[in-house]
Amino acid sequence: MAAGGERAVLTALAGNGVLLVIKTLAYLLSGSGAMLAEAVHSAADLGNQALLYLGLKQSKRGPSEAFHFGYGKDRFLWALVSAAGIFFVGCGVSVTHGLHALFEPEEHGAGFVVWLVLIISLIIDGYVLRAAIEELDAKRDGRPWLRYLRETDDTSTLAVLFEDGAACLGVIFAMIGIFMSSVLHIWWADAAAAITIGLLLGVVAIFLGAQNRAYLLDRAISADVQARILGLIRKEHSVAKILDVKSRVVSANLFSFNADIEFDGAVLSERVMKRMNVEEAYAKLESPEDLDRLLDEHAKVVVDELGEEVDRIERKVRDQVPGARFIQLEVD
Repeated sequence: MAAGGERAVLTALAGNGVLLVIKTLAYLLSGSGAMLAEAVHSAADLGNQALLYLGLKQSKRGPSEAFHFGYGKDRFLWALVSAAGIFFVGCGVSVTHGLHALFEPEEHGAGFVVWLVLIISLIIDGYVLRAAIEELDAKRDGRPWLRYLRETDDTSTLAVLFEDGAACLGVIFAMIGIFMSSVLHIWWADAAAAITIGLLLGVVAIFLGAQNRAYLLDRAISADVQARILGLIRKEHSVAKILDVKSRVVSANLFSFNADIEFDGAVLSERVMKRMNVEEAYAKLESPEDLDRLLDEHAKVVVDELGEEVDRIERKVRDQVPGARFIQLEVD
């Protein structure tokens, strides 16, 4: 499986490329506003998923002198641009054409080719939707779906999920509109279907835009992940308090975590005493200079012990929590 949502995005790219061609042909044969809305829908999806793929590729670049945390947020930037495309192209064009058809209706037919295209579209969109569901399901770790969809940082696969979910509903709306218009002769049905498809895309675009905006604004990690990290730190006997916790998502499955730690002085003092053998060193004191040297050595050992303890806890968190690459604990 391609990492970080690539499999779902590539599947969607291939599927929507095919759909764009056959839906455009069906519109040219039928003149249906609903079918034009579906063709525009596939065109918007194709362009948007190309942007998602660009974001995925850009986000893989590692840290540089100018960007110390790497380019992981590129995936959120291009996903936000993709959501804007869904809104302005998919929603805007579909609703505009539907309103035009509503006020200036035109006759059109719906032959065998149109129905065949709609059925093929539903099959392809359903396959792409299933691929996105499987990829997200493998990552949600038993969390309820609604909660996971609100919290996931894999916004590229999330975009494919909602775009192709909307595509499946859009095909169903188009079928209903074309049937009511061409078979039942309800003149406004086809235009209403086009408007409905456009509004559906608008809702999807707003949701995806809000999700990606949150990550561009440095959204914190989920409460579950934060609780797990805090639990690991609190298990350490040397830790007395954890203060001023801050986190942010850097990229999909990658985040930073900062906190101030108040250590238990008695625990650290006991370790320092063992490392220095203070009692023996104190018994050998013969002059004030010896005492100064002992205090200097003691201070250095205390600093070393604190640094080693912080490094050890940071390594422990990185080893046990996936995505915890940037961990910074400060001594309070």
